[in-house]
Amino acid sequence: MSQRTIAIEPAPPAAEPVPVVVARSAAAPAARASNGHGPLPDVRVEMGGLGAVQADKVVVSAGGIGAARAQRVSVDVGAIGAVAADRARLSAGAANLVLAREATLEQAIVQTVTAGRVTLGRGSVAGIVVAARVDGPGRPIIDGRAGLITGAVLALAWFLLRRLR
Repeated sequence: MSQRTIAIEPAPPAAEPVPVVVARSAAAPAARASNGHGPLPDVRVEMGGLGAVQADKVVVSAGGIGAARAQRVSVDVGAIGAVAADRARLSAGAANLVLAREATLEQAIVQTVTAGRVTLGRGSVAGIVVAARVDGPGRPIIDGRAGLITGAVLALAWFLLRRLR
C-alpha cells in the first residue's frame, strides 16, 4: 500500500505574521483549511487537494478543491467543485458551480456560472450562464434568457402531463 503525505507549511516569516496554508500532496480530499476564527488570508494548493476552504485569496495550481469561499479565486490547470467569490478566474480548469461578481474563464469548462460579469475566453465552455454581461469569444450552452424559456417550457409540460393523468 502506497503512503500518501500532505505537508502544510507556514509562509516565510514577515514583518507581521500572517497564516498562509500551502498544501502539497497527491490527495487530501478530507482536509479543510480554516483557522477557526474566520477566513485565512491566503491559501495556495499545488498538486494536491482540499475538501473546503474559506480565505481571502485562493490559488490552485494542478490541484483541486471541493468548495471555496474567498474574495479572489484563481485556478490554473485544476478543478473546483463550487466557488463563491468576488472575482474568480479559471485557466485550463474545470468547475461545477461559480458564483461571483466577476468571472473570467480561459480554456475552461464550467457547468453553471452566476455572475454580474462573465468573460468567456477562447476555448471556454459554460453550460448555464446567468449574468448581467457576457463578453468574449466563448459561448454558453444556455444563457439566462434561454434558461428562463427552457424552464417555462418544462414547467408547462409538467403541468400538462399532470392534468392528463
